[in-house]
Amino acid sequence: MNRFKITRKLLPYFAIFFLFKIAKAQEIKPVFEGYKLMRSDENEDFWRKNKPTKPLLYQLKLIPLNPAHSVNFTIGGQIRTRYEVFQNDTWSDNPKQDKGIYGHRLALHTGLQLGKHLRVFGELYHGFYGQKVFSQYEKLDLHQALAEFTLPLETTQLKLIAGRQEFNWGTGRIVSLREALNMRRSFDGARVISKSHKLKIEGFYALEVIPQFDPFNNSSRHAPKFWGVNFAFALPKKLGNLELYYYGYQRINAKFQNAAGLETRHSLAFRASIENGKHFNHNSGIIYQFGSIDKSAISAWSFQSDMHYIWSEARYKPNLGLKLEYVTGDKNASDQQLNTFNPMFNNPSYFGLLNKMTSMNLKGIHPSFQMNLKPTLRVKAEANFYWRANKNDGLYAPSLANIRAGKNTQDSYIGTQLGASFEWDLSKNVTFSNEFAYYIAGKYLEDSGGSENITYNVTTLNFRF
Repeated sequence: MNRFKITRKLLPYFAIFFLFKIAKAQEIKPVFEGYKLMRSDENEDFWRKNKPTKPLLYQLKLIPLNPAHSVNFTIGGQIRTRYEVFQNDTWSDNPKQDKGIYGHRLALHTGLQLGKHLRVFGELYHGFYGQKVFSQYEKLDLHQALAEFTLPLETTQLKLIAGRQEFNWGTGRIVSLREALNMRRSFDGARVISKSHKLKIEGFYALEVIPQFDPFNNSSRHAPKFWGVNFAFALPKKLGNLELYYYGYQRINAKFQNAAGLETRHSLAFRASIENGKHFNHNSGIIYQFGSIDKSAISAWSFQSDMHYIWSEARYKPNLGLKLEYVTGDKNASDQQLNTFNPMFNNPSYFGLLNKMTSMNLKGIHPSFQMNLKPTLRVKAEANFYWRANKNDGLYAPSLANIRAGKNTQDSYIGTQLGASFEWDLSKNVTFSNEFAYYIAGKYLEDSGGSENITYNVTTLNFRF
């Protein structure tokens, strides 16, 4: 490895160390809630109320451009470095599948608030990965560029957001940021949002932005089209939310094990998010999909439930979780009907950072246990048990690609994935985490191809400002 490559890999670590020292030196109030998962959602009102008395990094969050402070500029960003180690990646015994890969994400965003009603926001992304992999390696591109117009009515806030932007709804099973990968997902389109005390309605039309390797050539041309409407109802006594939504989706050259061609799919869904006091929370949803692909009709559905009991008053706040899901696969290759569910813009790390499969033709049981050893240190252990929902369909990757056929075996058991992780907030800006996973291949993998057990470990250092 030459000196240039070594320097390129170490540079993000030096930058994080320098910025960590700056942040550590400040006597500041907690600002974790000021940083949002979607950086375009960050609110200048928070920084106006919580601006530290001795700011250095944080003064970038709110820069007034006029005496009345009605026009404000903000700067933020992220440096995330990651090292992954694979043994028998893709369940293969090929020596090339035993590897260590370094990657990082660099992001820089700016926002300009022009009075009470207009805001513009832009974000640049760079991703590096040891291999040229889709959504991991990207020299430089415009990730977001949007304008937001807000109109406060008497009892309702009306908002229009147009341009390149991120979508992230629910648990991320079918619409997610793709946060685990270096290049997050964005869309070219528009949203209209109406929000009152008890009801939020959101309508949209957009096209997915497809990442490319070279600078500033990401495009939504010929990309999947996406449109729909969400209704979110707040339950009384702050018990949670009920959501109803319709999503329309279209992509050319779709490929499933038993169908291919132009796919037009409609999703009708219901989701309930319930919080019962301090101890129990429950998130469940059911989705029905219909439409067509080439000359075949589509009829598919999925059910997901995520339950947690939290001993919130106990030391370490133990959290016992159980996630269940059933996602349909195709029943018959020759009946002119496709039953394979499509999770569309799914979260690749929904089952952990070892993202080998997605919610298509899948049954799963996922118990977990989490504790907060400190307010800044969280540990978690989990197990994931997987089966095929239908023996006439195969296995699918988060990219929606059919990676294993289902025709040559009648066994349903895919395998078991065991995992352990921790996440440690080193400062207000820096988080250090590690995740280990061991995937035990089942009979279906043995009958359909490579079936070596996978060992995986990933270490992440993340700085945000």
